[in-house]
Amino acid sequence: MQPVLHAIDCAVIALIATTVVVIASAVRSGRTSDQLRVDNLERKLDLLMSQLNRLPAAGSGPASGQSSIAGRLQDGLSDEVRRLADANQKIEAIKLLREQTGLDLKEAKDAVDAYQSRR
Repeated sequence: MQPVLHAIDCAVIALIATTVVVIASAVRSGRTSDQLRVDNLERKLDLLMSQLNRLPAAGSGPASGQSSIAGRLQDGLSDEVRRLADANQKIEAIKLLREQTGLDLKEAKDAVDAYQSRR
């Protein structure tokens, strides 16, 4: 006696096959969506990094001890950071510079110090 597939068996097999295809495409498109987001974030980060000119590795500052990043940023400080530095509000200027650029404390302090010494 040979087994015979009934209409219900065929429907169940079709439903299972459809579910597998849908799940596989969802997983694949999820990776693509995540990869697109990562690529987009990397492009934005590259743009920010190029705007800040933050290409050297940390600790590669000039012999004077001032970081090269801070040295290059001294002329590129925002008007608000300059205003705070000019008003002898150094701590506020450093905080704002860190918020704007993501510099660490030493780099931001060096940049504000360099700006103040050139005034």
